[in-house]
Amino acid sequence: MGGISFSGLMRVCLKETRMPRRNSRQPPSQNTPDVLVHNEGTVFLFNPLTARAKRWMEDNVHPDSHWFGTTLVVEHRYAWTLAQGMKDDGLVLQ
Repeated sequence: MGGISFSGLMRVCLKETRMPRRNSRQPPSQNTPDVLVHNEGTVFLFNPLTARAKRWMEDNVHPDSHWFGTTLVVEHRYAWTLAQGMKDDGLVLQ
């Protein structure tokens, strides 16, 4: 049973089939973030800015996660793991 499961009011579940994408590693642009991350204290907001980021979220974030429009809402205790997974797959966060 691979994958990560989080519990809580605003949970984020990385899908069990998550596999690192070898071809997703593109040289990151210093000026163009893929995901805008904003700390709101008790929650972090992950706003995908590029098609790559949206595709990554569709492929790796469980559909039952908490969304506010197109922005993923994550409890602060789970934000680092989510951000690290994005960075490991070559996404640029700001």
